[in-house]
Amino acid sequence: MYRGPGANACRTALFDTGAAPCIITTDTHVLTLKVVATYRHLGARFSMNADIEMEIQTRMSMARQAYQELKRMQGTAATLR
Repeated sequence: MYRGPGANACRTALFDTGAAPCIITTDTHVLTLKVVATYRHLGARFSMNADIEMEIQTRMSMARQAYQELKRMQGTAATLR
């Protein structure tokens, strides 16, 4: 997203400020938006630099957790027989 000369300065100016969040108003609503470096949307993690490594780590962690839960459930079912 931010690449090339001056990219670090641009990221620092945008993400490393202690400034208040952006406030957007419409005729009927007032919205407060906070600029963040990463966020999760529908199970996928998006980052400002489009780095896929964090997404891969997150998905591997979720898969590992699901596998451990299945293993635990199988062990419990075997003892109930």
